[in-house]
Amino acid sequence: MTKQRQAVMQVHQMNVTEFEAAFQDEDDCKSYLANNRWPNGVCCPRCDNTEITEHGTKDWHWMCYACNQDGYRFSVTVGTIFENTNKPLREWFRVMHLILTSKKGISSLQVMRYMGFGSYNTALKMCNKIRVALSGADFRQLVGVVECDETFVGGKAKNKHGGNDKGGTGSGKGGSNKKEVVIACVERKGNVVARVIENLSKATVDAMALP
Repeated sequence: MTKQRQAVMQVHQMNVTEFEAAFQDEDDCKSYLANNRWPNGVCCPRCDNTEITEHGTKDWHWMCYACNQDGYRFSVTVGTIFENTNKPLREWFRVMHLILTSKKGISSLQVMRYMGFGSYNTALKMCNKIRVALSGADFRQLVGVVECDETFVGGKAKNKHGGNDKGGTGSGKGGSNKKEVVIACVERKGNVVARVIENLSKATVDAMALP
């Protein structure tokens, strides 16, 4: 198949209405996560055994007896940034949607207000985990017709916490306004990957989207 990148980089982004329709409850989110983690069927995250059984009393939990004679229980969120979270998966998805669709970036403070979180620390930890996940190196190169789009993540300097000296990088008017660049690429009728990149130069984008 011909490998190419369009001159005009575009990627379809869900609007709020589309997002709410696609992820109406926790089952929708867990189904989406399971199908993307294991497109060929659920397998054990420890030993890759495909002969696993459903837990029986816990939805979206499975048992593997190949790597543990007493049975290793795992869930759809095991090994992800969502593991052991107290927040519903749907709220995680909504925060990710906010980050990836905010063209001018969005701060943790804005996320806290938009989501109605009672704690700034909750919003900060969620945003940090998502941004770290986006910067991971475990992304395969895309093939076929690849469409890309970018966004800038990070709030205004005055909303940041830390020192407020004029030469520092913390909050206040003298703080840094530098934002992270997040790019998402999608194959036509295929996979979508996203990551934090240093810049939007052709070489940097091609290294991600092209072989």
